Amino acid sequence: MNLNFRRLIMLLTLVLPATFVASAQQLATPQMKQEANDFYQKQDWQNALKAYEKIVNLEETNNSARYRYGFILLNFNRNEEAKTQLEKVFASSPNPTFREAISTSLRTFGQQRGDL
Repeated sequence: MNLNFRRLIMLLTLVLPATFVASAQQLATPQMKQEANDFYQKQDWQNALKAYEKIVNLEETNNSARYRYGFILLNFNRNEEAKTQLEKVFASSPNPTFREAISTSLRTFGQQRGDL
């Protein structure tokens, strides 16, 4: 083999694994999830919103986090964004539990704000 070809192979051996690691999807850490839950339980909506937004951006299929994110958006009267998030939950997991929770959340906040 010629020397330049060997150098190229060595370079690719070093660079390619790092490229794949960097492009792998990062998941929310257990600490991130615990912190978000703590904010939610304390009804610290501002911090809970930020925490759950990070989680749903990292984990597109995390329906529990997305549901809570949608619920928190309702607290900030960001109803259209909330509806979008809650519809995503139901679309990916059309089960009666989510349907009832989503319906109750939207109805409750609509009544409180005079939207219904």
